[in-house]
Amino acid sequence: MTPEQSLFEGEIQRISGTSREGSFGILPGHIPAMMSLEFAPLRLTEENGEERVFSVYGGFLYKQREDKIKVMVPEAKPSEEVDGEEAQTKLDQLEGELEELPAESEAEGEQLREIKRLQRERERVRTDLKVVEDERQ
Repeated sequence: MTPEQSLFEGEIQRISGTSREGSFGILPGHIPAMMSLEFAPLRLTEENGEERVFSVYGGFLYKQREDKIKVMVPEAKPSEEVDGEEAQTKLDQLEGELEELPAESEAEGEQLREIKRLQRERERVRTDLKVVEDERQ
């Protein structure tokens, strides 16, 4: 769920993604867990075997004792809403903008804030591109 909406509710066989500690997969009966999510694809395998993939941009996953999982993210996007060509164009644009700025170690104040903003946006776009690549496989 995001602050604006719930993107999925239902029964799943498996959930997998990337936390700050590394890749994970959770099946029924998994011990309770709390994880800080990275900017990465999050995969759900529904009871009928259908896979759903989301771009998630940070957040938390909480697996409760009774096989309930809550994923709380600031923003997420279902794979069907990701346009690969648009994402690649945006990535190229961001890379160009970053090349025009000084190195992060040499930047100060407003320039440093702009570098951080562009780097964060670049990670969002890279996540979208990973989702597109995953869908093609």
